[in-house]
Amino acid sequence: MALCRQHYHDELQLQMCHESSLCVMLERLATNHRDHMMTSLDNIHQRQVQQLKRQMDVSNKDELKMLASMYADKQELARYSLLLLLLLRGSVKKF
Repeated sequence: MALCRQHYHDELQLQMCHESSLCVMLERLATNHRDHMMTSLDNIHQRQVQQLKRQMDVSNKDELKMLASMYADKQELARYSLLLLLLLRGSVKKF
């Protein structure tokens, strides 16, 4: 009977030791996976921001061309361009 108890106790100690190392390993894996996913999401976000900036630049360029064809006076065009730029940045509310 004492031999069975000792065997059970030794087995329990071995399981507890193995379980703690398993938990540490799983925690490391989860941390590494989270870091990898955050890096991946950050890269995707940066690409989308760059793409949107390019699209906005093209759109602004097209609007400035349209405004240039509408207004022959360069000073008036500059005023409208500045107003358009401020509207896009949100500095001025539309009236």
